[in-house]
Amino acid sequence: MAAKKGEMNPVRLPRGAARVQFVAHLDEIKRLLGKGYSLQRIYNTLLEAGKITMAPRTFTKIARPAPPKPKANK
Repeated sequence: MAAKKGEMNPVRLPRGAARVQFVAHLDEIKRLLGKGYSLQRIYNTLLEAGKITMAPRTFTKIARPAPPKPKANK
């Protein structure tokens, strides 16, 4: 069961488990993004359906990877 807003989640996922959950539902995530859903709404939909258990911050971090590092000038 997910923690309520403002509470800490008492159960921590094993390393890499959040990415596995994300990839398992990647087709659904892409489909919903294509329909114009926000990442927050997609997260809430998957969480309520019991398909993911990760924190919202982790979900958006996986969905929006870090920008590429600037190349060093030579």
